Amino acid sequence: MIIAWLLMRETNGPFRLRQVAADLREARISIGLIQRVFHTLVYEGILKTDGLRTAKTFAMHNPADLLQQWLNRYSIRKKCRMWTYSTALSNQELKERLLKSRYTKKVVWALHSAARESGFRNTNLETVEIYLLDPQIRTSMEKLLSLYPEERGCQVLLINPYYKTALRAAAARAKTVACPPPLYTFIDLYHFPLRGEEQAESIARRIHPLSEIYRKIAK
Repeated sequence: MIIAWLLMRETNGPFRLRQVAADLREARISIGLIQRVFHTLVYEGILKTDGLRTAKTFAMHNPADLLQQWLNRYSIRKKCRMWTYSTALSNQELKERLLKSRYTKKVVWALHSAARESGFRNTNLETVEIYLLDPQIRTSMEKLLSLYPEERGCQVLLINPYYKTALRAAAARAKTVACPPPLYTFIDLYHFPLRGEEQAESIARRIHPLSEIYRKIAK
């Protein structure tokens, strides 16, 4: 969430450590963790500093390099366990069952479903992808959505997410099944094999300030 905070700032001006800590307090990100991340980013030349101790400020120097590092180091295919299913239900029936269930705060739309629900859809894929904030509800979700395992292709994909803290924060704010912040949808789609990069690039071009940063690494 620290990296996401840095990449999605609306201004390029300097900022203080405590400002970051205050903005991430809801996610319970410690100031010690922020300090360690910033120390690494300063060493790598991504952040610049000015001043000393409590008067020290930070400024982004190379956000494109930071985004490229994130994409190089993280892949949903390597970091997240996924389960593939088929079902006799239509997508609309799946959605209605989910929205009427007691699991709306325990799941989050994922990948192409998140793009679709957020208004960023750029493909004709109709798969339903869902993050499970609590992996223990997987069996209950299988029963709720009438799912049966499918090894070749799938209609429904359940995912144990890597970025649970950010997704839980999104779920806590939402009145129904939440969508991830667009940056996280972009990151997870980027290495997803089913037209993921295509959809990710479409999202990146439509979100400020991500669009300006991504343009520099997409050349």
